[in-house]
Amino acid sequence: MIPYTLHLVRNGYNGEDNSIYQNSDTILTLTYPANLSGYTSKLQVRPTENSSTVLLELSSPSDGIVIAAGVTSTITMTFTHAKTNITPGIYTYALRITTAGTLLNSYLIKGNFEISASVVK
Repeated sequence: MIPYTLHLVRNGYNGEDNSIYQNSDTILTLTYPANLSGYTSKLQVRPTENSSTVLLELSSPSDGIVIAAGVTSTITMTFTHAKTNITPGIYTYALRITTAGTLLNSYLIKGNFEISASVVK
């Protein structure tokens, strides 16, 4: 994992609330201070760190994650209504990047992932 703090921006709102609402469309943007040209990434959410059950998965380049590479790269993760149809709770997640041509597998971030119940029904 990288040795500095990454800042997530949720749906354009630069705040502290990075939980995702159940059955909602949500975009999280991650800024990474390096060129990720040629990299792919995968995000998985599981009930616990050691669980074999995958509750939610996104990957690049065509399943919810887009990497805009440059001197500073941006990773955009799009969580659709269908992907967030998960029982509210606190789960665990990891976002991994992989580069072609080498065996580099690096976890950018990992930790708790909260699915919050929808307030308006």
